[in-house]
Amino acid sequence: MKKFFALLIVAAMVFTLVACGSSKYVGKYKADIMGMTIELELKSGGKAVATIEGEESNLEWSSKDKTITLKDSEQTTDGTVSDDGKSITFADFGGLGVEVVFEKAD
Repeated sequence: MKKFFALLIVAAMVFTLVACGSSKYVGKYKADIMGMTIELELKSGGKAVATIEGEESNLEWSSKDKTITLKDSEQTTDGTVSDDGKSITFADFGGLGVEVVFEKAD
């Protein structure tokens, strides 16, 4: 009986790791705003990199339904994924008061 529960726990842990490591939103996105290109790469494992004019910022990200949440050490920003999954719109990207639409690049 103990072996059964141990196997059940291991199976649950493996399923959780696989579920966290794969997401339909993982990939590269680009946005053009005010003459600048902003690149956003959502990586598996909840890591992300935003690149603005060559300067990289490491972020964490998560998703729930059609909401993508980006976090850095200072703030949290929520974006909405389009119905076709090809873009993410942040109404107030980085607290700048500007709407930014990222289009999937790959």
